Amino acid sequence: MPRRKNHFKHLRPYIVHAIIAALAVAIVALFFQVTVNTIFLFASMGGSAALIMLHPKKHANSLRCVGIAYITVFLVSFVVWHFIQKLPNFNSFYVALSIFLVIAISFLLMVFMESFHGPAIGGALGFVLEGQDSFELILLFAAVVIMLFFLKFLQYMYKEELKIEHFFKEFTKEHYGQK
Repeated sequence: MPRRKNHFKHLRPYIVHAIIAALAVAIVALFFQVTVNTIFLFASMGGSAALIMLHPKKHANSLRCVGIAYITVFLVSFVVWHFIQKLPNFNSFYVALSIFLVIAISFLLMVFMESFHGPAIGGALGFVLEGQDSFELILLFAAVVIMLFFLKFLQYMYKEELKIEHFFKEFTKEHYGQK
């Protein structure tokens, strides 16, 4: 029995991290219509929030990396969606093709820019499936970036191993944290 008690004691800080990450995503969800397609975006956002809270010093969770990753998937999704919409007889094959293109192109661009953040690819699916030229989609993208920025800033405020004076280094290529 003592082993179990120690196990739960070890989990205490993660409970706080889980609550903060989940609360941040839930707050954003309050302001947007949740549809089948936006579920991908919220799932992606939840994955990013969890990783940022769990491993704040990892390269893939730096603000530069996360920001570039989400901007990349948003732009790639936007271009692919507009390209696919111009094809005749839009059908499920084109949906599958757009998913393939968004994942492959986003993946390669993120690797090329040394800014790979896995959960952003889930967001790409949401962007390409939601597709329309909606102002709400742009607002949701902005909300994702702002929420992740806020979570990272919050960590710099309360985690002893992160120094607030180093916060803006998160945006530099040289600041990778622990790989």
